[in-house]
Amino acid sequence: TFVYNDAITETIILEPDDNADIVRITFTTYALASGDSLIVYDGPDTDAPILTATDGGTGVANAPGGGILEASCDNLSGSLTVVLKPNNDGNSSQGFIFTTACVVPDCSIFSDDGDARIDGR
Repeated sequence: TFVYNDAITETIILEPDDNADIVRITFTTYALASGDSLIVYDGPDTDAPILTATDGGTGVANAPGGGILEASCDNLSGSLTVVLKPNNDGNSSQGFIFTTACVVPDCSIFSDDGDARIDGR
């Protein structure tokens, strides 16, 4: 773990090695001071839709997505952008650690009749 600087916004862009894959992140440590945010965007930059966001908290269960997140099937880049946005109040915490993996997306869609369809990704 690390103690992050409460005055600096940090951005991490995660891209898959293969265009057919998506990025999955799994948090192993998570501790943010109250008022500090961790925002995960569903794409290669902060113009992408927000996948999830948290405001402080301790423990992996309080991490975005309950600790495991994947790029959505609507995200053709397969990328995730993670932004640590502290509130500059002088309080920080241990931060977070996550592992990454490139995985094949499960983008199957089931119709009302139970037939599986693939969404063309």
